[in-house]
Amino acid sequence: MKQAAQIAIVLNIEYALAGRIWTEFRNDREQQVLAKKLESAMQEAMRKHKHTAPDEALIPVTAQLTLKDARTILSAFKPWVSYPTDRRVYQAVNDAIKASENQ
Repeated sequence: MKQAAQIAIVLNIEYALAGRIWTEFRNDREQQVLAKKLESAMQEAMRKHKHTAPDEALIPVTAQLTLKDARTILSAFKPWVSYPTDRRVYQAVNDAIKASENQ
């Protein structure tokens, strides 16, 4: 079994959801690495898909996270799962974790 730090989580989400996660962590000094990973993934997605996407919010973003990063996102968004956008973030990260565990 892989160690938790070595498990790679591939998070495929819409630009708007990635922005929501980035907004949550951008000013948190302890989570600057996580925020920078998301920001880099968002910039790359924008560069690739800006002219082909029908709506900027729907641009697909793929972020490479550690299991610790993914669990940090889950714990941050769990209190707000009653809100539709935050529930979508929580569900997408949870699904990404489950998919990585099945590999």
